[in-house]
Amino acid sequence: MIYVYAIIDAASAPAAAVSSEIRGLADAVLATRPIGSVAAVYTFHDLRQITPTPENLWRHEAVVESIMRNCDAVLPTRFDTLFFDERALDDILTRHADPLAAGLTRVRGCVELGLRVMWQPPPPLPPSAQTSDSGRAYMQARLEDERHRREVRHRADRTAAELHDRLAPLARDSTRRVLPTADVLMSSAYLVPRDAAEPFAAAARELSANNPELRLLCTGPWPPYHFAPALSEVAHV
Repeated sequence: MIYVYAIIDAASAPAAAVSSEIRGLADAVLATRPIGSVAAVYTFHDLRQITPTPENLWRHEAVVESIMRNCDAVLPTRFDTLFFDERALDDILTRHADPLAAGLTRVRGCVELGLRVMWQPPPPLPPSAQTSDSGRAYMQARLEDERHRREVRHRADRTAAELHDRLAPLARDSTRRVLPTADVLMSSAYLVPRDAAEPFAAAARELSANNPELRLLCTGPWPPYHFAPALSEVAHV
């Protein structure tokens, strides 16, 4: 089986991507497979699946970060991206050459920074006085719950937009989710030029200081997982 860690420029394949500083899963030697303008960095395994143990997950991440140290543009793949053989990999690289090349252009010279914003959501209003009509009381409670839900969402959307609008101009691209859980106001990722990573982190620290009711966690730099096009039709066997 072919296990793919990342997609890089074909021009980077001969020397920059394959480094002796680290090996792949099960200590397999890294190799590259150039097709046209892109290339895959991979290892070969006599397995039909790779178990997502902590060791394997960290080795995958370490390989991707090693590739990033040697290449200016890297599209990391998800863990367990497997192909039956070189022919199956060649087919995917050929059929998806254009979006992969565009993806490399998009992330060139950039890293990913994450932001997680924790908050204490507003508590619900105390229930209204009960009436003798249980059906009416039930409907009233439902209306109050819905009104509270909308108010919480509106407040979260407004606060998330204020934070995001401060950070987005420092990034080439971004993604965000508002209220992925009740206590997480926003979870976002930013594609940031390498030399802008520290100014971005400083801006996040300033936002945290100016919003003591929130807890902002800025992480990274990471490989740009959120900004890499997925290798669709992957041949899992």
